[in-house]
Amino acid sequence: KTVRPVLDVLGRTVFHVGERPGEAQAVKLANQLMLAANIMGARDGLRLARAHGLAPDQVLPVIAESTGASWVAEHWETVAGWLEHPEGALGIILKDLRSAEAFSLLRELSPPQPSPEGRA
Repeated sequence: KTVRPVLDVLGRTVFHVGERPGEAQAVKLANQLMLAANIMGARDGLRLARAHGLAPDQVLPVIAESTGASWVAEHWETVAGWLEHPEGALGIILKDLRSAEAFSLLRELSPPQPSPEGRA
């Protein structure tokens, strides 16, 4: 609680995740993993469309109104730049994914099991 004013200045949105050490880090790693999967899915989807003669500017407006909509698809021009220059933002994502792997090994986490409601 005492650091909240500093965090509010540093970030647009601040979430309180929990009291135990590592909980916020686990959320960040989960986000990075989901982001990386989404980047690869969007890249591959656009490759498929390109193989059929379609440009991203033809595909992405449709995706934006479909079930494939995502932050990645909405900001594809930015994300495509990350793929061209992996030492920048993509490098941070990859570093975090290596951290996720290390985090998992250190905690000896088992693969996520579906909840009774069918959600992970």
